Amino acid sequence: MIDDMFLTVYVAEGAGLAANQADVDLRLFVRDCDDDGAWHVGHILNPVVDEPVSSRRLQDAGEGCLSVPGPRHDLGREDHTVVRGYDKDANPPSPRRRRVPRPETRAARMSPWAAGRTAGRGSPGATMAPMDVDGLAPLVERARGLARDGRRLVLGIAGPPGAGKSTLAAELVARLDGAAVLVPMDGFHLAQAELERLGRAGRKGAPDTFDIAGYTALLTRLRAAEPGVTVYAPAFDRDLEEPVAGAIPVPPDIPLVITEGNYLLHDEGPWAAVLPLLDEAWYTDLDDRTRVARLVARHIRFGKTPAHAERWVAGSDEANARLVARGRARARLVVHMT
Repeated sequence: MIDDMFLTVYVAEGAGLAANQADVDLRLFVRDCDDDGAWHVGHILNPVVDEPVSSRRLQDAGEGCLSVPGPRHDLGREDHTVVRGYDKDANPPSPRRRRVPRPETRAARMSPWAAGRTAGRGSPGATMAPMDVDGLAPLVERARGLARDGRRLVLGIAGPPGAGKSTLAAELVARLDGAAVLVPMDGFHLAQAELERLGRAGRKGAPDTFDIAGYTALLTRLRAAEPGVTVYAPAFDRDLEEPVAGAIPVPPDIPLVITEGNYLLHDEGPWAAVLPLLDEAWYTDLDDRTRVARLVARHIRFGKTPAHAERWVAGSDEANARLVARGRARARLVVHMT
């Protein structure tokens, strides 16, 4: 939890402090901020603030909150505080007297850690707005933290077609040095012959063109991480436009599975079963003009004529994109792609 809250500070530009949500039995705050040119990094469990002395001095500075990003308000704060508590090893540190960090570094941010866990696994967006994140480095560190949890976790990356889900997921796997495996949702496309039998081939990519029961069953198996058992996942071959069974091995010692796809945050019908199987869910965002252009180019690269590609994107892909966008608020992080 301490590591996760430090990651919260690092992905929230301008923040130097993080505290877990209210109504959580374990009280915790972490700090990584400067004071008169010196950096102070640390944590305190179950902190107790000493009563202020009668000669206290107040400073006015803008205060913000990650749970409600954007608004700020000038608040009177003491110029120093004496806090008693414990470190992670239950040792009581000596009372420390700290100045309040300078305004530009002390925008207090509530960590999403407690919000996601207290609301129940898979509901990270249930009690707070997503964090907005730019840049790859903080995402790699956050994923690395998940891989160090001590048990296998599943990170889901959702977003509309062409928004960079696959690119981000592959980059994370590459940078985690063998600690993660990518299992795309696209491996659960129904076969082309079945789509034609069902009359859905013209809507390939819509929610009802996937084997959602198979996908949730696989996520359940992956979460279990049975000792000594390698789980095999399907892939999607874009040259063939067909799923390929058993193409992705997930060895039992892999600590993090990254799965990506359009509908991981979709809450209608059987898709609602996906989010509870994810330990964390991100949403990739990209401006529509760039996203649509990349989608058209992708379809052309895999065999469609330019005219056909443009029609497909304007019809099927954009209809799916509008549906996917409805799940944005349920993500833990919103990642701004370029």
